[in-house]
Amino acid sequence: MFELIAGEFLGREITVVESTNPTIEGIRGCVVNETKNMFLIDSNGRVIKVPKSICRFSINMGERKFVVDGKFICYRPENRLKEIRRITKSMRKVK
Repeated sequence: MFELIAGEFLGREITVVESTNPTIEGIRGCVVNETKNMFLIDSNGRVIKVPKSICRFSINMGERKFVVDGKFICYRPENRLKEIRRITKSMRKVK
């Protein structure tokens, strides 16, 4: 799980499995850019901005798939490693 949270999302295959905005559910593609609050996903040649905080994502990491709540990864990519303790603490509370 550590490698998912602290790792790089660029180039990974990602799917929006759940969202408070039903129009973006099911979007699937490759992450081409990431900001603190958004993923930019290349889906069939279109780049779509997807907010992290309102979605749950299925992320492919090699042969494994993980489902992660976007609000746990709403950090700048370069700061996510620094926030790892806070993120894992929040994830334990949800269980």
